[in-house]
Amino acid sequence: MPDWPLECSVQAMPLARTVKQWKWLAERIVDTMDPSRPSWALPQGGLAGDVERVCGLSPCVYLFAGYVRPRGVVAFAYTPEVERGRQGEVGSFDSGGVYTGRCQPFLGSKGSPDAIHLIQTERWPLDAWRGAFGSYIQEYFHGDCQDYLLGRPPAFARSPAWGAADLPARYEENYRERDRASWSWEIRIQERFPIGEHLLAWSCTQDTFNNLNDYLTDEGRSPPLPGWQSLLDAEPIRRDNFTDVLHETMRVWVEERCRS
Repeated sequence: MPDWPLECSVQAMPLARTVKQWKWLAERIVDTMDPSRPSWALPQGGLAGDVERVCGLSPCVYLFAGYVRPRGVVAFAYTPEVERGRQGEVGSFDSGGVYTGRCQPFLGSKGSPDAIHLIQTERWPLDAWRGAFGSYIQEYFHGDCQDYLLGRPPAFARSPAWGAADLPARYEENYRERDRASWSWEIRIQERFPIGEHLLAWSCTQDTFNNLNDYLTDEGRSPPLPGWQSLLDAEPIRRDNFTDVLHETMRVWVEERCRS
């Protein structure tokens, strides 16, 4: 029996994203119209731009529900309140992985018509996705959001009635840790929003923190920029296993919210 009530844990599921390079984050803090509220930028070009153009998606800031992708240097987790009043949509898989053929049943086939069709049709409005997410958790995780958040693979393969026939979550070949994004829900917020708004926690290695701090304080010779100070006030978690620590932080937060 699940440890967490399904409805509560679905509604409480945080959103997360990683940054690949610390200097990119530093530049977002420096190059901002409001120095005290640096914002995420909408991507220009690259893989995200290709997927958006071919599949007819709007430019957006990408996050995952309850999943910190381990290929960056800084990770951020947000409370569900970050969605409120914003435009966007949600898919039940990593659109970039599906489009480029990094997961089954599209493996090795970039931009296939079936992949594009799945991306275009398997999506929900940002203000109405959590009900569908609850049905997904019920079908694929025996109703246990904690299993999903902890990265345990779906409990079923191709049998659930919920979802498209070519949904990546149906394929056991995608259940390795490195393929976790293929069955993690992707949140696409179609506007810039402040990096520190509704921030649950953020984490990085100590070396990354030192690089950011040196860059944004002129190696300690000047006061922190307002945007950097606001992130310092949020007390970053500095650990070598910073993505694992952020996953645990999200798990504890959901558990406490469902018990309150």
